[in-house]
Amino acid sequence: NNRQLLTFKDFVIAQQSNLNLINGGIFGYGQHYTQLNDMLWMLEGEVGKSFIAYNTKTRVVSEPSISIPIAGSLAPFGCLASTQSANGDEHLFVVGGFSNGVFLNTVEIYNLNTGQWMSSTPTMQIGRGQHACIAHQDVLYAIGGYQAGWVTLSSIETLSIGNDLADVSGGWSDFEGGGLSLAVFGCRAVAHDALIFVAGGWGSGTYPTLIHILDTLSKSITVDADNFLIYGTCRPAAIVAD
Repeated sequence: NNRQLLTFKDFVIAQQSNLNLINGGIFGYGQHYTQLNDMLWMLEGEVGKSFIAYNTKTRVVSEPSISIPIAGSLAPFGCLASTQSANGDEHLFVVGGFSNGVFLNTVEIYNLNTGQWMSSTPTMQIGRGQHACIAHQDVLYAIGGYQAGWVTLSSIETLSIGNDLADVSGGWSDFEGGGLSLAVFGCRAVAHDALIFVAGGWGSGTYPTLIHILDTLSKSITVDADNFLIYGTCRPAAIVAD
């Protein structure tokens, strides 16, 4: 009953000196992360084509050999989300990014149990980079970010993924509650119950200090600048904790 929204400028792991974290690690510009059960997964930012995994129980850092099937030699600014399907399989989502001068509208889904990428997934309506994304209650969300021409977005797209990812062919659509109150990139999203909190980023020439709250039941958005006032920061970490 006493939950708080916590924001941090950066999440840095350097517990194992044998990992080359500086070159293509979590110190990369624009990294993304997601927690799935006991594992914290990070998509490094500079190159955006490799993962770092952190076991929150054993406190061991690893660099799994997972090759992300994104066209082009570089793909920074892609967003990372995760979910566990009804059959227990765990999945990572790599959403959007930037490659060869183009913001990507691709969605890559990796099954951690089978070690396979889903062969066909719907593309977003808009290619995005440096956006927030989150998989929550059988829906994948893409929030804000950059689009072509480095234009900042306020729009929110959703994709129904079901509880088993058996059918994601319905395609992306705009969130019924509309978009954010300002265009922003570098924001992050975290969920609790039916609410998704969107914090941080850069938009309208400033670091926003307000929180956007998406209600997934009423399909509405409220802006809270009183109860959740934060220090403005771009690319924060955000968690809900007791």
